[in-house]
Amino acid sequence: MQDTEAAPQTILPKRRRGILECKVLNELLLFAPPDEDAITLNQSGRAIWELCDGQHTILEIFRTLRQRYECSDVELFADLTTTLLQLRDLDLVELGQQQRPAETNLPA
Repeated sequence: MQDTEAAPQTILPKRRRGILECKVLNELLLFAPPDEDAITLNQSGRAIWELCDGQHTILEIFRTLRQRYECSDVELFADLTTTLLQLRDLDLVELGQQQRPAETNLPA
C-alpha cells in the first residue's frame, strides 16, 4: 500500500545550497542566486529556515517551535506550513521525503 500524500512526520525540509544569509537583529535576509533577489524572514520564519537542515521532519520542526513560541497549535502549524510552501515556491527549500528502511525478505 502506497501513501497518496506525504505525512508531516516523513517530510524533511532542506535548504537549497548556495543561498546567502545576512542576519539583521531578529530577522534574516536571504539572497538566492542567480538573481540574488532578497527575501526577508521574520523571527519565526528565521527559526523555521534554520531547522530546514534535511534532518528534521515537519513534525519535529513543529514540536521545536511549539517550545519556543506561545500560540495555538493551529496557528503554529498554519504558519509553519505556509512558510515552508512559500520557501519551496521560491526554490529556497526542497521538501524531500524520509526514506523508509528497506524491507528485507526473511526466509519463512
